[in-house]
Amino acid sequence: MNSVDSLLNALRRSELLAPEQIEQIVQELVPVCPDAESILRYLVEIDWLTVYQSNQLLSRRGNELTFGPYQILDLLVVGGNSDLFKAWDTHHGREVVIKVLRRELSVDPDYVARFQSETQILAQLNHPHIIKLFDTGALESRPYYVMEKVEGGDLEAYVRRNGPLSIERACELGRQAALALQHIHSLGVIHGDIRPAHLLVSCTPSSGADSVLKIIDWSAARLIADIRPNNESNDDIENVDYIAPEMFAESGRLNLPLGSVSWKIDIRADLYSLGAVLYFLLTGLPPFKGGTTAQKIAKHRQAPPPSVRDIRPEVSVELDELIKRLLAKSPDERPRIPLLIVNPLRKLASGAMNATGSDSRASIPALRPSVSNR
Repeated sequence: MNSVDSLLNALRRSELLAPEQIEQIVQELVPVCPDAESILRYLVEIDWLTVYQSNQLLSRRGNELTFGPYQILDLLVVGGNSDLFKAWDTHHGREVVIKVLRRELSVDPDYVARFQSETQILAQLNHPHIIKLFDTGALESRPYYVMEKVEGGDLEAYVRRNGPLSIERACELGRQAALALQHIHSLGVIHGDIRPAHLLVSCTPSSGADSVLKIIDWSAARLIADIRPNNESNDDIENVDYIAPEMFAESGRLNLPLGSVSWKIDIRADLYSLGAVLYFLLTGLPPFKGGTTAQKIAKHRQAPPPSVRDIRPEVSVELDELIKRLLAKSPDERPRIPLLIVNPLRKLASGAMNATGSDSRASIPALRPSVSNR
């Protein structure tokens, strides 16, 4: 875009700036700036536009900077099926995150249906440790939904950058995740892809008990009632480090023996993933490391759960055994519901367990397996 007139017209159409701001550009910038590029550079310098907005306007894509009342500020993630944008909610005066189905997939009914299913599931969820849905919509047949923006980062990036968490912090964040999983269990939902990259914290985990965990990315979420045999193929999953063995019932083409693990999938698959996440938070490594995707899947299905204490001896016996139970091959050998691990993780997070795994303060009665799901 070289024409100043074209830029001014694009700015007016996009409504990124108020009319009085555009008038200031006309009166004060146009006389001293020779072209559109120099005007845009100056508007970025004074924070009237973002770099992303400037680049889109230069590429004649200003029409892609507005989704209803939302002004796109930046591109956060380019995904396989959808993109994530940081945006400004002009109605409520706040930053939000918008997830938009990719343009080339918006003409495919199957992808549109999956996106709508994800949106409908997320709309049912209301929990402090689950990302909050604000709005839904469509622009030029591209469905999108709007979520809260969490100030902070994901746990995978944090641990990769700073190393494993303290035992207390890992257990506290695990407790928060278990509470969220109990909520979705009560609604008959599974997340299907719990991993460190899908767990955001509102501030750095080292900053204390005020950090709040939020589960994000519900693209693999399903209603348990809708899951059927022979439709759980996960051969195309990019990261299998945290996926439960029963999620690979369709991996026969990888020549993996199914063993005794049935295809039945429920909330215990998410509990397996949470066990793998806890292992990572405490060691900086996934439980089964190295090899090809097929080799990793085989380890999930066949190798005994590893001990956290082999890498980090100061971890208590109880926590080590809890993680091993979560990583059990058979769902029947794992805790039946997430609520059963909330109290142990709470005690471990408060430092109530000593290194041998015994309770160092007055004991609190454990939840019985027959506890109600709600």
